[in-house]
Amino acid sequence: MDSDLELVWTYFRHFFPEFTTNHVCVYKLLWRIEPISSEKIIEQSKLAKSTVYNALNDLINAGL
Repeated sequence: MDSDLELVWTYFRHFFPEFTTNHVCVYKLLWRIEPISSEKIIEQSKLAKSTVYNALNDLINAGL
């Protein structure tokens, strides 16, 4: 886990304890000024397609 991801995880897990580091990884990739496609998230995160789509769905349901 890189240092940025670890820092985000430190705070994120207190507000959303049910989320995993995969959620944080996807969330961090969404912090861009320009839009990012799900295919780019899959490519950059190196997570499985189903993992990314599940994380995106969970983040949307959490209002993030």
